[in-house]
Amino acid sequence: MPCSCQSYTCGCCAGMSIQSYNFSRNACLNLTYDPYEFSVTSDMLMNDNSVFTNTFSAKNPPASCVPVPLPYLPTTVHMCVRVFNIFTPGFNLHMCVDFEGRIANKPIVILHFDCLRVGSDGFALLKPEDEGGLKPPTPVNLPGDDEYDEVIEESHLIQTTAVTQ
Repeated sequence: MPCSCQSYTCGCCAGMSIQSYNFSRNACLNLTYDPYEFSVTSDMLMNDNSVFTNTFSAKNPPASCVPVPLPYLPTTVHMCVRVFNIFTPGFNLHMCVDFEGRIANKPIVILHFDCLRVGSDGFALLKPEDEGGLKPPTPVNLPGDDEYDEVIEESHLIQTTAVTQ
């Protein structure tokens, strides 16, 4: 299930074929990140035709679904894209993507993809547990960082004398 990225746009594709129903579809999802709005524009393609375009906030977005009519089924199947685990490590965008096939709003097939990281550090495919794949910067020890001057507290008593007349 190949994915590729260029600048702030990434795309992933998956195919589904059910021979007994003469059903064959190729689904692709292109995601474009807008770092200024912290939003993502998604474009879902079915057999190279755009079937759904949506711009959404990158803060906990709901799954995006489109109906896919199947012959001989009394209900409509929905193909959904779920984007999750979205955050920005440094000047990069990290996100994970799942494709879901749903019947009666219940997932029947879930296709898990690797997570994507795209941005100033290039493009990388990562596992969800990799937390963005970037190690935190190594602290730089500057001269004097771990050196402390000893502080001695001295108590000074001021004596006062009462003057009587």
